[in-house]
Amino acid sequence: MTLDLSKVNGHFDLKLLREHFMKGGLVSENTLSTLIESAKIIFKTEKNVINVNKNTSVFGDIHGQYFDLLSELDEVFVNYYNNHIFLGDYVDRGEYSCEVLITLLCLKMNNPNSVIMLRGNHESDMMCSSYGFKSECIWKYGDAIYNQFLLLF
Repeated sequence: MTLDLSKVNGHFDLKLLREHFMKGGLVSENTLSTLIESAKIIFKTEKNVINVNKNTSVFGDIHGQYFDLLSELDEVFVNYYNNHIFLGDYVDRGEYSCEVLITLLCLKMNNPNSVIMLRGNHESDMMCSSYGFKSECIWKYGDAIYNQFLLLF
């Protein structure tokens, strides 16, 4: 089953997305393609160096661990951190790399000024080909979406 993820009141419904992924659902390829291209536009406008205040959460090396990401996000948003930095390595090794990346892109689109996503070494074709993201993404969404993900950052 696929979900045509759309914005409600200017934001992606992360709760709906979460429920859909928990049931093993996928996002429609058209929706995902649009999400990736929209995020790419935002990434291109961002500065290379930013100032960080003390009210910031930092995440690293998620590696496709979707359920761990959800637990961490629940904890962080309960504590009301204002800014969130994701240090890359979103994909590979875990079985839910696509879900991790899609969730983070929706979070970024909902909060473009307070969510920072950096590219890790696992967001490269060489690493993705070796550690699982390439095969996962192509199996779930096809070659075109995989290639879009590679050009995201």
